[in-house]
Amino acid sequence: MVKVGSPEQKICQWVEGMLAQVLNEAAAHATRPFSLSRARLSDLFPAEVASLEAQLTSTLQVAIQQAIDSGDMPNADAIRDAEVINNMVTGWVERKMSAAKSPEKEEVDHLVDFVISGLKRKH
Repeated sequence: MVKVGSPEQKICQWVEGMLAQVLNEAAAHATRPFSLSRARLSDLFPAEVASLEAQLTSTLQVAIQQAIDSGDMPNADAIRDAEVINNMVTGWVERKMSAAKSPEKEEVDHLVDFVISGLKRKH
């Protein structure tokens, strides 16, 4: 995310990076056990999972706040939207990890576009 310029590009990078867990075979292999066991891990280790999620979404929150401050996404809410995006993306990753077929690049593009459209919403 540091290598891209605009807040919108940073948000896209964050989403694409999360989705890479499914698209990249090595990453999928390494993260599959954790992704598919997330609910159970959260039940057993709630503080640890919450801390990891907070660390993970903090960079997304910063990028969303930058987009708000620049006027590009004035109706966004950095904290709430980062949580919603994280929940949506992790749910997508979990569902794709349990499927036998890898997702198409078009699915990733659609999800990224959906996230950006939601952040640019008009109240």
